[in-house]
Amino acid sequence: MITAEDLKKIVLFQYLKDTMLEKIAPLAVVMEYKPNNYVFQEGNNADRIYSIVEGNVVLEIRKHSGNDVIINTITPGMTIGISAVIDTPERKYMTSARAYTETKAYSWKSDELECLFSQDCEMGLLFMKRIAKILKTRLEVRNIQFIDIYK
Repeated sequence: MITAEDLKKIVLFQYLKDTMLEKIAPLAVVMEYKPNNYVFQEGNNADRIYSIVEGNVVLEIRKHSGNDVIINTITPGMTIGISAVIDTPERKYMTSARAYTETKAYSWKSDELECLFSQDCEMGLLFMKRIAKILKTRLEVRNIQFIDIYK
């Protein structure tokens, strides 16, 4: 069973109160992946968000040539699958996430989180503020990569 103490090791949840973590913990499912197994693939329906507990995951995008390019490495404590909690008409993962090593992750269904956040708006606000910070950081990384390519 996943506890509030377990969730405190995940950056996304470090700013939530213990009472909030106690509501989120029971919704989590433990997922395990072997190296090179996909957690999710670019273009798939985004219905789950994942926080890495052990191992490393690479985020990849497919180039027009059909080759996959690694754009980021995700380590324990980080979260992937953020598209699942962004309210858009068509929720699709924007990248693929592939286990680079043996990987363990916690996973939540986006609809269950949305239901929880509609009942506790403060928790939803704190959660989405962290999601925005993660997105900003990843965009900054991509901008640097883009600049390096075209220098």
